[in-house]
This record gives sequence, C-alpha cells and structure tokens, in this order.
Amino acid sequence: MTLRIDHEALARRKEAAFRWLNATQFLGALNDNLFKGFVTMFLIVLLPQHKGFLLGGATVLFAIPFLCFTAYAGFLADRFSKNKVTVALKYAELAVMALGVPLFLA
Repeated sequence: MTLRIDHEALARRKEAAFRWLNATQFLGALNDNLFKGFVTMFLIVLLPQHKGFLLGGATVLFAIPFLCFTAYAGFLADRFSKNKVTVALKYAELAVMALGVPLFLA
C-alpha cells in the first residue's frame, strides 16, 4: 500500500497557517505599541514636566516582560502545542489590557 501525499493541499495549509501567524504577530505588535502610546500620553498629560523620563521609562517598562518571559515562552512552545500556547497567551494579554482600561476611565 502506497501513501499518496497531496503536495498542493499541504502547501495551501502551510500558507494559511503562516498567514494566521503573521496576522497574530502584527496585531500583537500593534496592540502593544498602541497601549504603550496611550499610557505614555496619559502620563505626559498628568506630569508634563517629566515627559523625557516618562517616554524612556515606558519603553523600558514595556520591554521588561519580553526580556523576562522569553525563555519560559520558548519552554512552553517546545513542551505544548504552539497553537494552544499562542491562544492562551493572547487571552492573558487581553486580560492584562482589560485591567489597564480602568486607568484611562478614572
């Protein structure tokens, strides 16, 4: 018995998965940058005399999670399904962003 592989279907599936990965990365980066911009502008309105410090501090503050959790995220991606890890982390990111919304409404 020979196994027939439909190479075109396999290529279409890989291309579709790659598109979703690119969309996820783009929207995640957009979300991070917009949220950082909103937080920075909000703080500059509150404390205009410290805007240089606030801009630098916000950049460092938003970079710290990437530095701290990169190794752990790699461990999770190797141990579990990358799709499940990505979805779970996007939900966690959504929860963190939702916790930040009351700051703007206060």
